[in-house]
Amino acid sequence: MHDFCEKYDVPYALALAVAEVESHFDPDAKSSTNDYGLMQINAVNFDWLRDLGMDPLTPEGNIESGVYILAQNLQAYGDPELALMAYNNGPGGAKMLWDRGIYQTAYSQKVMAAFAKWTSILETRP
Repeated sequence: MHDFCEKYDVPYALALAVAEVESHFDPDAKSSTNDYGLMQINAVNFDWLRDLGMDPLTPEGNIESGVYILAQNLQAYGDPELALMAYNNGPGGAKMLWDRGIYQTAYSQKVMAAFAKWTSILETRP
C-alpha cells in the first residue's frame, strides 16, 4: 500500500483510513453491493481497472485500484473529503450531493477521523 501511495501521490494515512473503514483490513471482504477486497472496489469498476493492468480481485490489485481511484479523486476535487465522497458514492452520486449543498457524509467523516488517527500514528513513529 505504501508503494502505491508513493506511486500515485496519495497520503499513506488516507489509504490506511479507507481500508480500515471499508473492510477493517479484510482482503477477503465482500459487501452486499458487490464491493470487494480491502479497498472495497465495486464490480462496476473492474473492466476499466483491468484495462489499466490492475486486478481488483487480487489483494495487490485491489490495493492499487483503491489507491489509484483515491488519486484520481484527489486530483479532480482537490479536497480529501470531497475525494472520499466520490470514492464512496461515485463521481455522479457525489455531484448530486454537492448540488444539494452536502459536502460531508457519515462515511467521509468516519474516514477523515481515521485519517487523522493514522496521520498521528505515522508521525509518532521513530
